[in-house]
Amino acid sequence: MAAPGEEEEEAAAAAEAEEGDDDEKALKKLEDLVTELYRFRDCLPQKERPAHDADAREADAREADAALPPAATLLADEMEKTLRLMDEIEVSPQGRGRALVLRARALGVSPAGRGRAEEALSRAVKLAPGLGPAWLRLGEARWQRGDVEGARACFAGALAHGEDAEARRLLSMALRAGGRGALRESLAPEAAVRCAPTDGRSWYVLGNAYVSLFFAGGQSPDAARRALGPTPRRERVNPEAANNPDLHLNRAT
Repeated sequence: MAAPGEEEEEAAAAAEAEEGDDDEKALKKLEDLVTELYRFRDCLPQKERPAHDADAREADAREADAALPPAATLLADEMEKTLRLMDEIEVSPQGRGRALVLRARALGVSPAGRGRAEEALSRAVKLAPGLGPAWLRLGEARWQRGDVEGARACFAGALAHGEDAEARRLLSMALRAGGRGALRESLAPEAAVRCAPTDGRSWYVLGNAYVSLFFAGGQSPDAARRALGPTPRRERVNPEAANNPDLHLNRAT
């Protein structure tokens, strides 16, 4: 027979496990809602028409556009509808950070929601400082509005809680955006390659960093060899890399 203290511990552990299962189910529902929202965005009608048809169909186009709300309005309305549905799904305090990341993704579907998306991500990193995806998405949001320094801090924040190849790649690009003074530091993808040696994206970003150093550092033959080095490796670890036009442009450059 278990002692009273042991029974309490077992009951608490069982309750915690059940709460975790409930969170996973709730987060899956939130993720499904976000997926449906992006599917709606991708299915919106395009207003662009072939140039040769523009004159002949101008009157019909005006009439059709007047009959339907603009695509941006439809998307914003669908976003708000999705957010209301997300609000109805309960998540425990332990899962709140992940739920906020999904909410930010829903808000990011439309320019109308991007400011609120950054606010949601800021709350997420406060609630769950070790949540890497929240730091990464917050960094991207800050970079998108021109705050490169803030973006770097976020990517570094993600790395402070554990090694992450994507964080290394994003930090490298943010450092290169800071100019020549940060170029040497921008070789963060070297660590990303060590972390995920079969990830072709990390080799690609490393190659870009070396190309930047080549042009900023006097264009020496040794710098050129380093710039070209990651290209064949990327193609070996990831054959699909050969389909990236930027890869061939960098090699030609």
